[in-house]
Amino acid sequence: MSDRLELDLASRFMGLLVAGDVHGHSRPFARLIAHARERNLFLVSCGDLVDRGPDSAGCLARMRDLEAAGGGSWIRGNHEHKLHRGLLGRDVRVDEALARTYAELGRAPDVRDWFVARYPDVPFLVRLGDLLVVHGGFGVRMLDLDPLPQPLRARALFGQTARHTRADGRPVRLYRWVDEVPDGLVVVIGHDPCVGDVLLERRGVQGGRMIHLDSAAAKGGPVSALETDRSGRIVGALQADPDGAVLRCVAIEPYDDARTRPDDGASAPGGA
Repeated sequence: MSDRLELDLASRFMGLLVAGDVHGHSRPFARLIAHARERNLFLVSCGDLVDRGPDSAGCLARMRDLEAAGGGSWIRGNHEHKLHRGLLGRDVRVDEALARTYAELGRAPDVRDWFVARYPDVPFLVRLGDLLVVHGGFGVRMLDLDPLPQPLRARALFGQTARHTRADGRPVRLYRWVDEVPDGLVVVIGHDPCVGDVLLERRGVQGGRMIHLDSAAAKGGPVSALETDRSGRIVGALQADPDGAVLRCVAIEPYDDARTRPDDGASAPGGA
């Protein structure tokens, strides 16, 4: 297994469609898959296909079928990581969302068995040109180490967090790692549900960029995505609404701490 996937797109693909956290919402995910097919784009899921929505098994099945057809790939998210450990019998905290996913997979044993077998070979990050997709956070040694050491695997899944938590128990996320992004590289992440009706971008001291894709689908928000050309250069951003009926173009704007987060006031501890 390689922790890093360097993409070499087949000639039929015009670029990528990088999809943000889906969290069990199969309708917007299906809409993005259809868009990718219409535009001849290779779809990359940035992780967290499962938990909290009504159809985690369906999302995994769609990813399985897309991957089998050569039309897409996915990376590890923290929710897949926990789900896989739980299905192997490891000691994990089973909250309501995970219990629902277990129940769904109990009714879809083919999907469960595929996921258990496939997950150990799923990469932590995907790169195309100067675009790198990772679920939670980046470290510069990810560019040259494979396999990744455990601290970088944890960074990829969970990002960076402070020792203290917010008043509601959710983690305080840190983005010091953005300063590790070299000039010319764009890192795309999910994990942190801070995106509303526009995508958000941070810039590091070296000139590198990071773009947030998680638009709180877990809490009823849309699923966001980025389009690129064949070189990995970003050419557009879009969102599929929760029922998958509408796909709209959106802007990418600088991150602002004063901006209201979609998850402000949410009560679920532990974050995304």
